[in-house]
Amino acid sequence: MTLSKHGRSAVFLPQVAPEQNWDLPTTLTHLAMKAGLGPDDWREGAQFTVFEAVVCHEK
Repeated sequence: MTLSKHGRSAVFLPQVAPEQNWDLPTTLTHLAMKAGLGPDDWREGAQFTVFEAVVCHEK
């Protein structure tokens, strides 16, 4: 998931929120803060992208 607003952006891989047991509002709050925005800046005017990822592990 990516968040962009006011020229700032941040990304979390899809597994981050489930691994942290975050709900959607908590995830978006952490993503906004990672982007250097305020914790509620995701609520208005932000753009989001959602994607899937394949996680590969070496044996």
